[in-house]
Amino acid sequence: MIKIINPIGFKKRFEAIFLNVLVYIIIYVIEAILYINISQYLLSVLFIVQLVFMGRGMTLGKWWVGIKVVKLDGTNAGFFRMLLRTFSDLFINVGTLGIGLIINIGMISLRRDKRVLHDLIAGTYVTNYVPTETLVVHNE
Repeated sequence: MIKIINPIGFKKRFEAIFLNVLVYIIIYVIEAILYINISQYLLSVLFIVQLVFMGRGMTLGKWWVGIKVVKLDGTNAGFFRMLLRTFSDLFINVGTLGIGLIINIGMISLRRDKRVLHDLIAGTYVTNYVPTETLVVHNE
């Protein structure tokens, strides 16, 4: 039996989604206020940054709230597993016209491991992110 360590529930997941959406909203608000078309450049940069984070089992929002997606054995989910998780999430929530989202909210509430449909498909779960690497700056 696989032991899932510190699964994350609805609140932190929602905070991460909210922060992800907030970044996109800020880009569009800046564009509207300044009457310039910067969104294509900022969104391109943001997309690349998201891809880098995705390989680490995170989005910017997940990173900000201190959570990440891992495989069932607790190791890094990796880029392709995160891609599978993302596309299955998209299909489940959009393809079912929101019914999947309601099911996922119920699953987070009722399941001890807090895994939702796209976690079950990808073999992942969401847990706290504890950085293992620390940046050390040496002054000479």
